[in-house]
Amino acid sequence: MKINNALLGVLLAVGVGAFAGCKKSRTVAEIPPPIVVEGINVDFPRLMELVVVSGDAKAQAAVREVVGFFRYGQYEKAMTSLDKIAKGSSLNEEQKKLAAEVVEELRQVIAKAGTVRQ
Repeated sequence: MKINNALLGVLLAVGVGAFAGCKKSRTVAEIPPPIVVEGINVDFPRLMELVVVSGDAKAQAAVREVVGFFRYGQYEKAMTSLDKIAKGSSLNEEQKKLAAEVVEELRQVIAKAGTVRQ
């Protein structure tokens, strides 16, 4: 099952757009839904929202890099980078927990689709 690249691009652009916006926290209803890849929900939008709210520029840049890897189908690089972020000390416990959940979701995507999108 191939992912529609245009749809994925739009979803990621909306999520990354959160980094450029104001620091005001949005309600749960305003956060875009998880991105579906190979039938697996990958919750980058929620992770990005938590990192934006934290105001940590280093963590925001790291998550943007992960989203870039993911967007271009480099799932293993995305998972490895996100795992480093999840184990880093700059995130609070809620952010670390969510990052670990997204790492697990990426592992499921890799198991189903392979390490890179064809």
